[in-house]
Amino acid sequence: MKIYDRIAIALGAMLLVLASVPAARASFSYGSPAPYIVGAGGTTVTWLGGSFPYPNTTYGGGPNQGQQIVPTYTKIYVIGPSPSSTVVSSNLIAGSPGASTGNSVTCGTTSGTTYAQAGTYTVQVYNELTNATWNGSGYVWQWTDGTLVESTTFTVQPSATPPTVTVSPSSASIYATQSQTFNASVSGSPTPTLQWQFSSDKGSTWTNLSGATGSSYTVSNAASSDTGLYQCVATNSAGSASASGTLNVYATKAQRVTLSTTTTNVTVGTTVTFTAQGSFTSYTFSGGPSGFPTSNSGNNKIVFTDTFTSPGAWTIYGHAPASLPEYAASTNDIPVTVTATPTTFGISPTLFPYNGSSQGPT
Repeated sequence: MKIYDRIAIALGAMLLVLASVPAARASFSYGSPAPYIVGAGGTTVTWLGGSFPYPNTTYGGGPNQGQQIVPTYTKIYVIGPSPSSTVVSSNLIAGSPGASTGNSVTCGTTSGTTYAQAGTYTVQVYNELTNATWNGSGYVWQWTDGTLVESTTFTVQPSATPPTVTVSPSSASIYATQSQTFNASVSGSPTPTLQWQFSSDKGSTWTNLSGATGSSYTVSNAASSDTGLYQCVATNSAGSASASGTLNVYATKAQRVTLSTTTTNVTVGTTVTFTAQGSFTSYTFSGGPSGFPTSNSGNNKIVFTDTFTSPGAWTIYGHAPASLPEYAASTNDIPVTVTATPTTFGISPTLFPYNGSSQGPT
């Protein structure tokens, strides 16, 4: 026997002579319909088979030396979602050369009972390289993955849990023109959808707030009509939940300043005591003589003095500046008029008794 004949026989004994037939796409079926949920029972995925590339392997040694190994084998895997991407189930199936039907595997955890992880699962079908080695009394069988024949995927959803929701702050008070934001903290699976609502009658009726479907809602440039309850409703396939916060909007407070004095007619050089009241912020003054105070940082009732150094009449106003949003600027303030007249300087006449003559006193 020539050397190359011996080499050919040896290579055949090592099972690595491969042949194939044209591949034809098959399909998969599932033993139960989607959706598949974490914690729920698994389904059986069946590869419906078809023509596929297969290895033509032969026995290595023993009584079947050089004969083709029949049946051929395929292996179906279920691989869990990344990042772990672990094999959660597999099945080795024998079939006729180049075709296989009914190859199935139960999906779920390694026990095949429930899904342990949400995400995309991959199903893969391989033809198998079969190694049958004679050990002197029998064949030792081994399989390794050959060509990827076909694959598919399916999705496992997170287990459904009812929503929970809290709203903060639970209560807030602002003045007109101010803004207030309510925030919702939400949990649940699948992720709940949100809708904010408003009630002006202590929760008897609710109105959806247009476009308010996020995790927060802001009342801007508030008016007294915005006083009420603001509720966030969270909904998913497992149920719904709601929570609310209360908003009180107060009107801006009015101010009116009254300026008074104990005397309104004085002579030049007189120091006058003034009383101002009605401001909750501070005071400004207008209409006074040169040197008269123009402001005072006090509020409520204040008392101050001023000396009038020149003659004249002055109508003096006190005013309270705005301190928004709580206080508006004062209106209809009540002034006081002070008149200062010059001091009279001169010689007082001396009176003498009349003596009946045209001459002066004697």
